[in-house]
This record gives sequence, structure tokens and C-alpha cells, in this order.
Amino acid sequence: MPLDQPVRPTPGGYEIHCGPTRTSGTLGATVLWEGLRIGITNAHILPFKGEAVFQPNCLTHRYARKIGNVEGVSAGRLYPNEQAYFADVENREDALYDFAYFQALPAETSTRIAGGIYDGPWGLLHGWLGIDPVPLQLREPKLGEEVRWIGKATAAVRTGRIVDLDHWGFIQRTRDPDRFVGMAGMIRMEPLGGPSQAGDSGAALVATTDQRIVGLYCGATADEKFDLGSKIPANAFELGSSTPVSQELARERYEKYRTKPKEQQVLR
Repeated sequence: MPLDQPVRPTPGGYEIHCGPTRTSGTLGATVLWEGLRIGITNAHILPFKGEAVFQPNCLTHRYARKIGNVEGVSAGRLYPNEQAYFADVENREDALYDFAYFQALPAETSTRIAGGIYDGPWGLLHGWLGIDPVPLQLREPKLGEEVRWIGKATAAVRTGRIVDLDHWGFIQRTRDPDRFVGMAGMIRMEPLGGPSQAGDSGAALVATTDQRIVGLYCGATADEKFDLGSKIPANAFELGSSTPVSQELARERYEKYRTKPKEQQVLR
């Protein structure tokens, strides 16, 4: 059963929606980041800074409520299609993250993650009085480690093993056809138990070894052999970072993309 119903306070794994668009996806988690209590998800779920965030989808649920406003969105030049990216010789750049956040009020979100992925430290008071558990900490992902996540569409815990920390591909920022961005340094994961679904974007990738959040689920290769995730910026300064793409590198990518599109194209 999808996690698309109103829940207050809302744990990670449940549906959220950006008000002025038709984009909806998964609240990854509520965390402490730069001293702020924030909700984190993908930039292609919350693409516009300052816009309202609802839980769940305010277009389809009469009891949807506003839970905050988008505070920050990762940088990245938008293109109408993949060919425009390859043709942009002068200004071509890659985003480094598919990340957005909103300031989360304690009454509206919970630092718990659905599916038993994270319930906070065990304790009598926490269980009886409903005290919000301690937020999960963030760290860099590691090659070869296993991660778990739960998205609102699949509504089941998925597991994957990180096999690449420098994957490149396209992300569709919104469901509009003119919102493609090239993205470098993605996390590529070998799924252990089947891929996620459209709508699971934004789910927090939680390491099985130490319960640290190491990234956000953001898509899959077109052949569904691999799941893909975004790293999380260390601070607000990194949130605005992007990287220029040389003509030589773009030419190499184009040959790979042209001959093996299923290995490059990211579904959303």
C-alpha cells in the first residue's frame, strides 16, 4: 500500500508535494543540517525555492496540509532535452546534487523513517510519550556498502549495494519536458530485491552498518539493472555548486550515450 496518506507528524518515506507543480515524491528524512531541523528530498521533487511543501499531494488529498517552504535547491543548468546539453559548448555544466530541503517544524514532521529503517534510540519515554527520536546523522557514502531505503510508491524497504560513486547521467528536474539536467558523481547501486518505482525519489539511503544517511534515491537506469542516488551537500555553500564540462568530456559521454543509452538514461 503506497505511503501517500496524510500522517502527522510525517516520517521519512511518506509522500510530499511541491504546491505549484505536479511533482510529488518522498520525504527522505528530517535531519539536523547546519544547525537547522530540515526535511530533505530531491531537487526534482521540490524544484522551486520559496514554494510551499504539502503532505501528502494537495491536488488529490483533501486533508493535505502545508508543512513548510522550500529553503534551498541544488544548482544545475536546465536543458530542454539531452541533445541541447551536448550542443551547449560554452556554458555546459553538471549539477553535483539532486537535493532540496525545507525547514521542518517539529509538529509537522518526525525524524523517524517508515518501514522500521529508523525509529530512534530505544527508550520507555520515547515509546510511551511519542517523543521525537534523535535525527539521523549524515556522512559520505562508501563504495561496496549496503544501504536501505523506503519510498512512498513502493512502500517497502529496498536494499542495494553501492558499486559506483562517480556515475553520470540525466535527471528530469520536474515532470515537464523542458527540465533536464546533467548530473555528475551520482551513486550507482546494485539492487538486492528489485528496483524502486517512480515516486520513490527522495528516499533517504541509510547505511546498514551504522544507520547514517549517505544519500538520496533519485532514479534508475532505463534497463532497471541499477538504482541511482544523489550525494548530499555538506553545507549551503556546496548546495550551489556545479561543475563545467569540457568539450572533450562531453564528446566521450555523447559516444557512450549514443551507443548505449540504456546505461545513461535516468528514468523518472
